[in-house]
Amino acid sequence: MKKGMKKEMKNKISTKRGISIFIIFMLIFMLFIISIGSVSAELNYTTGDAIYSNFSLFYNSEGVYNNGTTNTLIGTINGTIDDVMIFNTSLNSTQILDIYNNQSARFFGTGTQDIYNQSYMNISTGNNRVNVSTQIQNNLNSKINLTVGYYDGTWKATAPQTITSLTNYPFNISSTSTNLTLNYTFIAGTNQFYSPIIEGDITYEIWNEEEEEEEDTTPPTYSNNQTNNTIAGQSTLFSLLVDDNIALETAGQYIFSTNNTGTWVNESAVNFTATPSWANVTKTLNDTVGISIGWRVYATDNIGNINNTGIFSLITTSADTCTCPGAGNNWEVNMEDMCTLSTPCTLTTGNLSWIGSSGYFICDAQLNLTNRNAPPDNTIFYWNSGCEVIRL
Repeated sequence: MKKGMKKEMKNKISTKRGISIFIIFMLIFMLFIISIGSVSAELNYTTGDAIYSNFSLFYNSEGVYNNGTTNTLIGTINGTIDDVMIFNTSLNSTQILDIYNNQSARFFGTGTQDIYNQSYMNISTGNNRVNVSTQIQNNLNSKINLTVGYYDGTWKATAPQTITSLTNYPFNISSTSTNLTLNYTFIAGTNQFYSPIIEGDITYEIWNEEEEEEEDTTPPTYSNNQTNNTIAGQSTLFSLLVDDNIALETAGQYIFSTNNTGTWVNESAVNFTATPSWANVTKTLNDTVGISIGWRVYATDNIGNINNTGIFSLITTSADTCTCPGAGNNWEVNMEDMCTLSTPCTLTTGNLSWIGSSGYFICDAQLNLTNRNAPPDNTIFYWNSGCEVIRL
């Protein structure tokens, strides 16, 4: 979202002060050659490859006159004069023919004009946009492109835009700019027959278009939920990595919640100090072995967008993994403890699982349980003669 702030600066560059541009690409069918030393003129027209000069004329807005003393009107020009050349000397028919036969040297596909007079084009810093309107004429598929040059320590230029007459075109510039130029490129029309022209005033306005801060509606994200212990009755670190698309600090907070005591309890809010940031809470686990403890985190970012995790959980274990936890509990055995079951163990609805990357477990008594998984690789389950596994 953006908002524009119009500065009180508007310059009009009048073509009457020398800004008017006229680049001639006209194909001349009639040459009207005027002598500066007098008002006489020769009207020359073509038939095939030859030029005939067969009478001298006076010409004014009423028509064409001969050069006699009576100034008798002999006719009017049926059409318009496409190009006028003024010389300070009389031309003979050979010179006129040469001019006619060599018009193509004056025809170009493009031409340029830069407006750079800094009595008009210097600006104050703090503006980042220029609007330019130009009065032009562009017939027969001709066109004019405009770029704005701006100086902010070095000269730079905007991308060109093809303009139409008396239409405002915006150009973005550096807000530290102090000087401008308007750079016009004139592009001839079909078969380079017609050149576009600037035929009126050029007006530009400078603006400061401020960008509003983007509204943040994205809540924090989380990852890497973890605990460093599952042994009942021992201190355990609960950790969660929280991140945000803009910022968590300094107003953002997290609240840790757990049912470690048997009911859900929310801890006091803690403010984030960085983005991303770890939400770390240390709690002593319930001393009952084999129960499920749930935990979760509520988090807000710096402007109050809120998110909460799902419920994470752990199963409390015994410090001595060789001790049967009793009926209704799960039993997680660490194979590295190299346990021996020598007395019956009844888990009933509990399950037996294994951890550890080496070691063994010796079964030499009855074991009642609901399910058990396979021991880890590189470990050994010894089934002695007294071992009896009963699945309920």
